[in-house]
Amino acid sequence: MSTDTFDYTIAYAVIFCVGGIIVVSLYSFLYSCPGPNALSRDETWGYIGRYGEGWKLAWKVFTLFTAAAVCTLFIWLSFVNENDDKNEHTALAGTIVFMLGAIVWPIGVLRGSMRLAQAGVLTAAVGSIILLVYVLVLADEVPAWALIAAIWTAFHHCVIDGLWATLTPKGTALLVEKMLQ
Repeated sequence: MSTDTFDYTIAYAVIFCVGGIIVVSLYSFLYSCPGPNALSRDETWGYIGRYGEGWKLAWKVFTLFTAAAVCTLFIWLSFVNENDDKNEHTALAGTIVFMLGAIVWPIGVLRGSMRLAQAGVLTAAVGSIILLVYVLVLADEVPAWALIAAIWTAFHHCVIDGLWATLTPKGTALLVEKMLQ
């Protein structure tokens, strides 16, 4: 298929809608799974759990801002972005990589696999950086709100979630399988 005839707008919208439904479903299951849910376990919180309930609440609030930023970014990509240049494939790749990471993290938490959860965080971080590079360097005429959304999305996934993925709870070795049980 030629890139001249490929409709990136539809691709962004489909990936975001399908991926978004999967991510929301997985996050809902994190909150409602039988027994003590995954988010009530101290091990799930990594380094954040060391600092008490206030930090957990802060992470949840940041996550809501991040969800809004991600929606804003994908609305821009799907409906507002008018860049019809050769760089659209970069944004599409970032979208796919980001959504894969966003899907893998809750699966890792639900399965009790720290490695899988960390892989999800890393993948989402890489995807968010690809999207940020597209917004900062490759796209023309990016509105401030889309730029802020891209920066916040990358910051959250690289720094906030990145710290979670690399700093483990007290007494737990890094990259130990089944740590989150």
